[in-house]
Amino acid sequence: MLTIFSCPKPFREHIDTIQRNAIRSWTLLKPRPEIILIGDEEGVSDVCREYGLRHIPALDCNEIGTPLVKSVFDIGRTHAGNRVLAYVNADIILLDDFVSAVSRVTGLLNGRPFLLLGGRWNVKAIDIDFSDLSWQEKAKQFASASGWFDGEIAMDYFIFPKDIDWQLPPFLLGRSSWDSYFCYRAEKMRMPVIDVSQAVTAIHQDHQYTHMKAGADLTMKNREVNYNFRLLGFGKRYTIRDCTHYLVPEGIRPRKHRFLRYVVERLKEVELWMVYYLRDRFHPYSYPLYVVLRQANKCLKVFFGLFHRTRKELC
Repeated sequence: MLTIFSCPKPFREHIDTIQRNAIRSWTLLKPRPEIILIGDEEGVSDVCREYGLRHIPALDCNEIGTPLVKSVFDIGRTHAGNRVLAYVNADIILLDDFVSAVSRVTGLLNGRPFLLLGGRWNVKAIDIDFSDLSWQEKAKQFASASGWFDGEIAMDYFIFPKDIDWQLPPFLLGRSSWDSYFCYRAEKMRMPVIDVSQAVTAIHQDHQYTHMKAGADLTMKNREVNYNFRLLGFGKRYTIRDCTHYLVPEGIRPRKHRFLRYVVERLKEVELWMVYYLRDRFHPYSYPLYVVLRQANKCLKVFFGLFHRTRKELC
């Protein structure tokens, strides 16, 4: 029914532990999905042999060895044996509600194209005994008690039918901005983009970024992060808040007040470009406009929050 594919980091030190936690959780999903690990980083082949996974070592990278997103997704689409695919970052622990959400959506949409994505629970460290039959419930309780939920920016999994051609630019994997393209592209293709945060518990294990060959800095000072930011371009920085629908126990529901959400998100994007581009290049001349945009963004966010609180009270 489902194929999960991923491109892990080298299995070293703390990264080894959290990636093994994640991949082990995938193997215990019911029904068990097909799992494909892509790349020839240290330890990938050993993990595939240990857990009985498919391994595709060859993929395209840039000049310093950073994987290209297009290559990862092309390999996943080419080698997957199922109709529905899920790209998942290799540090994300999944529970059975992941498979249940996919099954519900595919049944409700009855063959129509879609994109599923959602937020994540961030935890600093988690010790899981996978031999314990109640490990999923304990992991969920630990995440809600010790972690914090990010339902806006972080997109660590994408679920979609195999036959969708994303026409991906040459983004670099794990360097910000590339994930925004999928939500943007899906909306341009007029398919539902469904936020499954309320139905799926995705647990992200925090880690360092020492594996990054261009440096562990995730700001625009990192040339690979800056490259992805420029390649995405203005007007395409979509987030989970830009989803057209969301999944609830009653079914798939359209997201209301999307125009206001859209305005807020695009204003954030203007502010981002002002911070990382105009302010640096045209300072101090662009600074007054930057200040005005930042204040307008704050005012809209306050209004948006008050609007929803008032609406809940009336209901």
